[in-house]
Amino acid sequence: MISALLCCGAGLARAGDNGGEEHDQWRRGPLDQLAVEVEGEARSLAGIELVGLETVREEELWRLIGRPAKPLTFGAAADLMRALDATQAFARIDARLRVARASGAILEIHLVEHPQVRRVVVHGLTEVRDEQIVADLLGRTATATPDQPPEPQPAWLAQLDAGTLRTGILRGGVEDAVRRAVRGLFDAGYRMAEASGTLSPDGTLTIEVDEGHIAEIRLVGPAGSLTRAVEAALDLPTGRTFLDVDVSEALKRVERELPFLRPERAPRATRALPFVETSPEPAGGIRFSLREAPPVEARAEFAVSGHTLTLFFKTRVKVRFASPPDELLRHTPVGGIGVGIRTDTRLWDPKDRVHLRLETFSGTLDHDARAAIVEQDGGEYSIALRARMPALRIADLSVESYGAINTADGWRMSRYSSYMNSLFFNRPDSEYYWRDGSAVSLTLQPARELLLGIEHRSDTYRSMPALAKSPAIFNTDEPFDNPPIDEGHMGSLLFRAELFSEPVHPEQIRGLFRSPETSIVARPRTWGLRSGYQMLATLEVARPRPGSDDRFNFTRLVSDNMLFLATGPENGLRLRARVAGGSGLPLQKQEALGGWSALRGFEFKEFRGGDWSALGMIEYRQAWISGFVDIGSLHRPAEGWNGAHVGAGVKVHIDSLPLLGRWLKNKRMVPPLQLAMAWRLDRRGVAQPEVRLLVGHLF
Repeated sequence: MISALLCCGAGLARAGDNGGEEHDQWRRGPLDQLAVEVEGEARSLAGIELVGLETVREEELWRLIGRPAKPLTFGAAADLMRALDATQAFARIDARLRVARASGAILEIHLVEHPQVRRVVVHGLTEVRDEQIVADLLGRTATATPDQPPEPQPAWLAQLDAGTLRTGILRGGVEDAVRRAVRGLFDAGYRMAEASGTLSPDGTLTIEVDEGHIAEIRLVGPAGSLTRAVEAALDLPTGRTFLDVDVSEALKRVERELPFLRPERAPRATRALPFVETSPEPAGGIRFSLREAPPVEARAEFAVSGHTLTLFFKTRVKVRFASPPDELLRHTPVGGIGVGIRTDTRLWDPKDRVHLRLETFSGTLDHDARAAIVEQDGGEYSIALRARMPALRIADLSVESYGAINTADGWRMSRYSSYMNSLFFNRPDSEYYWRDGSAVSLTLQPARELLLGIEHRSDTYRSMPALAKSPAIFNTDEPFDNPPIDEGHMGSLLFRAELFSEPVHPEQIRGLFRSPETSIVARPRTWGLRSGYQMLATLEVARPRPGSDDRFNFTRLVSDNMLFLATGPENGLRLRARVAGGSGLPLQKQEALGGWSALRGFEFKEFRGGDWSALGMIEYRQAWISGFVDIGSLHRPAEGWNGAHVGAGVKVHIDSLPLLGRWLKNKRMVPPLQLAMAWRLDRRGVAQPEVRLLVGHLF
């Protein structure tokens, strides 16, 4: 018998490069068209033998890939080798053809298994979990569904079993495994990630992962004078871990705080998934590291090169017109039901020198209310021209003219709540007067969290009687008593200081509806649902010499401070301390306690005529319910402090209820809603609580 051994090398050629699919695909190779002849006589393929298996059991392998059907063909043998490669268990697959004169050809497939892994040790992670890296190294399995359970994994592959590593062959070998882990980091947004390590002879895979930290940020597009402002808005300090989502949020902050800058999205050359290089260790085992691949083009606003982040911006002149709906439906017992229209027009300077803003308001009044205001023959109005000059740290410089219904009770209840309770129940928890005049104000921002301001007001005050017929839908029989005020002309200076735990952007500063009792910063809906603080102090001084009537000679201080300690997304503690008062106060500036947000559980302004007041509040919220305790005292000039008065109650946060709340939160036009009840805890305490529907409050 004459036999011959023909070595066909791999028999098949491998296609794909390091940037291709996760697993290389086989192209058609020599075996597909192979023909064997011995002394001119054709020989068929008589059998296929697998050689070199160690960990892999042959019968289990045949069950997985399937035995070729007889009669055997070389094309079927080629398909078999592709199936063997798809198992990701073999580092080499070589085909050798053994031919005998008297019999057919035998195809020997020589297999070299990938190394085994018995333990995985991960070092260097700070944000990503070790389990994620281990799962990527071993190769994740498809997620099971009720209709399609996960396919069973071959017993010879290393895999996680209930969180425990089961010893076996490293799927795809070291290169594929490390590449999977790095790809997982890239997919999670860690585009600066690095990895290196070893696979020891005893099967311990040690990998050192660097999630990637920003070493340098380059800005392309904005003028050099804007660099500091852009960097402050980005809030991406060097040394911080790079994460795609953090960069996206940073770009949104820049566009929000510097509206004349827009992130420029275009094809960029950015970092590609690196190559994995391996080398043998002197004592056995394998060492691996990453080698940078040529950059790839991706459409984005930024590019990553090594540990350098490049951001691209485009400057523009931007004008924005908006009509906020917050004053659209208005209702007071002195003005009736009406419509208020606000406009807000902004012009941003692309060189960040002077930004302009024009705010207007116009509102309608009930006919009887207009008749009661002798000098006002229409409705309410307000117009403010404002400027912001970042280079001088001028957050707001404004001139305003107005004539409108006003109240000093805005700190007790939001305007939404006051309007709604007035409309339905004739209980606005606010008293009103007419105020018209002009104001000039300057607000400086020496630090991102601090505002310092001064305002000059020149006002005329007039009393407003309640409408003869209650405009409320319910409770129309109970008259609303709107007390008179000290009328006349008042010229005053108002000094303001506000400190926050979070940075304030000047665009958040209100122009209209400013009050000495409340902040001029419009906070987002989430304010108060995360840890932080807010501190307000105002000092108002009126003297006859600057332009006031002789009756207006007073000094008034307001200090209102809040601390929030969040224990969850909708859980937390709120503490509030308010002290206000002064000397020579006119009726509209005097202190009073009682009512909502001003000693809850007691009647509205049950304690009046004070020159000083002190109020403390503590409230804890757990998702959709919260409980609170208030304690307050009023000082009258002739009587002194009237003791400590305590009230307590509960609130149901409707927008956080399990079913209804989920629907309400998706309605951005719907402010937070609460149903609140409070009881007084003194000798005159009664079982019937004070009840209010609160709109726009977070606590």
